[in-house]
Parts: sequence; structure tokens; C-alpha cells
Amino acid sequence: MAIFNFTQAPNGEYPELIKEIQMYVPVANVFSGKAIIGFVREAIQKQIYKAVGRDFYLYVDANTNNYPSDLIDMIKRAVFNLAFSKYTNTGGVQITNIGIMESSNATQEPARLERIANLRNDIFETGIREIDEIIAFIEDQLKITGEAAKYQKYTEAVAYAERQTLLIKSAVEFNNYYPINESRLVFNTILSEIKLVQNVTVKKLLHGVFGILESDEKAKELAEMFVKPAIAHLAISRGVMKLSSILGLNATILIFDNTANNYSKTYKTAPQDFLKAFQEDAAKKADEYLKLMISEIQENADDFPDYPHAEPIGFEDLENHKNHNHPRVVVL
Repeated sequence: MAIFNFTQAPNGEYPELIKEIQMYVPVANVFSGKAIIGFVREAIQKQIYKAVGRDFYLYVDANTNNYPSDLIDMIKRAVFNLAFSKYTNTGGVQITNIGIMESSNATQEPARLERIANLRNDIFETGIREIDEIIAFIEDQLKITGEAAKYQKYTEAVAYAERQTLLIKSAVEFNNYYPINESRLVFNTILSEIKLVQNVTVKKLLHGVFGILESDEKAKELAEMFVKPAIAHLAISRGVMKLSSILGLNATILIFDNTANNYSKTYKTAPQDFLKAFQEDAAKKADEYLKLMISEIQENADDFPDYPHAEPIGFEDLENHKNHNHPRVVVL
């Protein structure tokens, strides 16, 4: 049995799919399966494939009886909520030869725009959070003796392999060093910056110590105390302007706007001076962590023999720091 029942009735509808959607999206009352099925397929292909790998998803889809029902439920909840977050833009709207029309009748009328926006944000967030839960669930399954083999195609996925090369491997872990509401969207958006900061900036500063950050006990402590916080803050500083979401899920950097009517939860895009201050604060803290990192290594030279302690420490020449809003690190 496949994860989703796409059986089509003679009238062109998808009755079984509609029943399942109503189980996972409480507000889904009467709607057309034909109108939402495209969004369901889009959520699978754009969100689930990206999160767990296409091959793994298709394998689970063909062998659902071999996998925990909890995993299947999480996939359905994620997909249906993400699909409905898109459907809220088109539900009740019709394109006709006289223009774009909105449906209503004698007893029902379209919801206010702010109610629709709140609903869309809530179900979108539910879908995204559920994907985070899917990843966390699979990661836990990998630790269980005898279960890891079921998830081989997951560990073979590009996304998984890429995460294993990072010191900070997930949104949840990133949140330990910089608060992003454990948002996978934020993490994925700045992933290129995380990799660049780790593999260029930090690697250059650490020399041979970089290679033992996950194997040597003293180096692990260094990573937890200074290296990972520096990576997180510097990645945020570099990536803040290109984020599609941070500390919120739908706009740029969100700040709460309590001026809206009807007590609706609305947000407005943060102004440029706020973004600049936000960026500079993260860069300043990253600079402090990097200085402390080098000081810790120098003060404990016997614990870090792979570091060239005889060389003078100064990083004014790293022009790429300035070009990309990096802090200028000078350890005295």
C-alpha cells in the first residue's frame, strides 16, 4: 500500500485522498480533490524529496508495511499541511472569462484576509515542523540496533551526506549556538554560508586542529565552546540578507507588528537599519568567539600540538572577511 491514495473516482474526484486530508488538516471541510492534488504532489517533490532523499521516499512508498506507522503519519501530516498552505491562495477563487472571481453563497462568505493569512502561516508552519520531526525520527531510528538497514537509502542521499561533513549538522543543533527557532528553512537557506565559514574561514584559522575537532576530546570541547558558536554567528551575519525566513517562516527577518486590526498575528519585514544592526551584532559576537578560540589554543599548547604556535597570529590580511561582512579577527 502506498503512502497516499491517489485513486480517482469516475467523476474525476479523489475521495480517499480527501478523507485522509480531513484527518490531518482539521479545517478541511468541503473541497475538491482535483484542486489540491497538484499541491500534494508538489509538497512531496519539493519538500519531502529534499528532506529525506527521493530514493528513500519512493522506497518507503513502495514498502510502507516495513516502516513504523509513526513515520507514515508524519509524512502525511507534513505533505497535507504544506499542500493546504498553498491551496489557501486559490480555494474559493475562480478564473473566468470576465476575470478572477471569489465564491460565496447566502450563508457563507470568504474569510477576512488576515484570517486567511493566519491560517496559511499556521498550517505551513505545522508542515515544516513536521518535516523536522521526520528527520529527527529517522536519525533516532539509525541509532537502534537492527533498524539502520531500513534507512540505507536515506543515508545514501546527497542531503544526508552533505550534513555529515558539517560540524553543525542540523537546525536543532544550530539553535544551540544561535536561536533560529530550530527552523530547517533558515538552516537550509544559509547552508552555503555555514559550509563556507567552516571550510574556509575556520579551517584556515585552526590549521591542523581543524582535522581533529570531532575525534580528539580537547578539540571537541574547543568546538563546543568556541568553534561552533563562531560558525553559527558568522553564518548568520553573512546570510542574513538572503534569508527567506529567520525567527519566522514566511518573510525576511520578522518583527512583531501589533498595529493590525482584529488582533491578527501579522508581521512586517524588518527595516534596513534593523537588518544592519542585526548583522553587525552577529559578526561582533563571531569575532569574539574566534578570538577566544585562538586564545584557548595558545594557552593550552600541549593539548593542541597540531597548531603552529610559533607563528605570529594576525588576520588583517583576510580581505574576504571584509568583502563578505566578516569580522576582522586580530588576536593580540
